[in-house]
Amino acid sequence: MLKEVDELQQEFDLRLRRDKDSFHTVFDSLDLSNGMNPLALPLDIWGNVYWEFMDAALRDRILSSMLRYSLARGIKTMPVYQRSEAYASVKPSDIQSLSDLNKLPVLLKDGDVSQGVDGFRKHAQLDPHMLRPVDVTSSVPYDSGGAKGMPTPTHITPLDMEIEGRALAYRCFLPGGLHSGVSLYNFYNPTHKGGRLIEEAAQLIGKNHIVMKRPEDDLAICMAKIKVYDTRIVAAVQPPLTSDSNGKKGGGVSFLNLFGADHTVFGRKHNGSIVHRAFITGFQLPEPVITLSQEIGMDLFTTWGASEALPGATSTVLGPKTRTCQYNNQHLIMGPHLLSVVTIKDGVLVPAKVGETGIVLVTTIARQGTLFFNYAIGDKATVIATACDCGRTTPIIGNIHRVDNPSEIIEGGCRFC
Repeated sequence: MLKEVDELQQEFDLRLRRDKDSFHTVFDSLDLSNGMNPLALPLDIWGNVYWEFMDAALRDRILSSMLRYSLARGIKTMPVYQRSEAYASVKPSDIQSLSDLNKLPVLLKDGDVSQGVDGFRKHAQLDPHMLRPVDVTSSVPYDSGGAKGMPTPTHITPLDMEIEGRALAYRCFLPGGLHSGVSLYNFYNPTHKGGRLIEEAAQLIGKNHIVMKRPEDDLAICMAKIKVYDTRIVAAVQPPLTSDSNGKKGGGVSFLNLFGADHTVFGRKHNGSIVHRAFITGFQLPEPVITLSQEIGMDLFTTWGASEALPGATSTVLGPKTRTCQYNNQHLIMGPHLLSVVTIKDGVLVPAKVGETGIVLVTTIARQGTLFFNYAIGDKATVIATACDCGRTTPIIGNIHRVDNPSEIIEGGCRFC
């Protein structure tokens, strides 16, 4: 049976207390002055929910130490940085705080020929190994993008999937209301990294069933499987839909298409309904989906992510009703990746203040495969708050939207590394 929110909150609070103790057991004896290898830490640390509740200054010290190590490794092992004039003078030892990220060059996927600014996509398409550390012996190149030609590969190892799977499972799915013992139907493309990661996370939590949509399954088959597997939670993509999309986005199935096929299956306010929670990703949740979930009595949550780095920020169904982190307002997930929102003033990166909209940059803290530093993936977001009634100490962002590598990055004087 699906557990109600109050019961889930009690279980989460118990886990938080346990995770706090285990977190200090790992880190209290470690030397943070030098670069700390994040890949040498116990895997469970990446699923530790205390990351989002701990003292912000201590978290900064820990993550900065890891970043120094990963930055040094990236410069030494990744061709994309070895070929960069901008990175020739970068010193990892200069990273003493996460705010020092603003000193690093911005990594642009697509440049601007008219301004003589290059991007790494065209180079990576000709030589996909420029995004693979030379000390990696086995990896899977997951494609991202492709609207402008051949997709760009991000090299991922089995260890990377375990690290990111734990972060998604325990720091996003659990606060979102997923728990062990219920059936999940994953409507994301199983060949996409996001689809694989959802399956990985669900297995870690311990689902009764994890049903994966096959590419050949139409809506009728999907709805039949929802019923026969007694599905309580669905993971589905969101609109917008087009007349020729058949409800698909990136090979996934839209929640609204599922709801339209048989609305009696969803929510708590219809006799015989079985699906009571939905995990929906893809920038901002459309207001009609939020309104619909409230009308039918359905828990809804989301996690921001990208093909290159998952997860980055998440909302939750847990906590007081006054919490800010719900629907399109999401807490940053601090490690194994970092999301930062910056503005550019006089050619210098400056952290966006509360209420300001800025450019989203992604930085990798813990990964064997492709390491990104200040990677402008083409999104913008607004900083909503730095505090929340839910108790988390990480910033909240909202209004996440795609602008596809905004021109102001280049015009502000930032260059492809």
